[in-house]
Amino acid sequence: VVTLHQVLHYLERPDEAVAEAARLLSAGGRVIIVDFAAHNFEDFRDRFSHRRLGFSDMDIQTAFEACGLELSDARTIQTRDSYPDVKLWCGMKPAGQIKEAL
Repeated sequence: VVTLHQVLHYLERPDEAVAEAARLLSAGGRVIIVDFAAHNFEDFRDRFSHRRLGFSDMDIQTAFEACGLELSDARTIQTRDSYPDVKLWCGMKPAGQIKEAL
């Protein structure tokens, strides 16, 4: 299992972090992403240095598919009105894939 917890919204290229997590997995391994759902809290860019205003399910599914992962689950944790909701996405490397040699 590789966990990416509240980091993707700080990155210029979050898809590269997802691809690296996928690369580390053995067949049947999982990536768990915990990050903000897509939101419009523009002030988070200045207040907290967020590069991205969260992610949609389609954003994560596209990133997973690009590196051979399957989206196996997505859940929403609702927060207060003054903060964006948090999402949990789980991706799995299919059993037919093998990890590249390091």
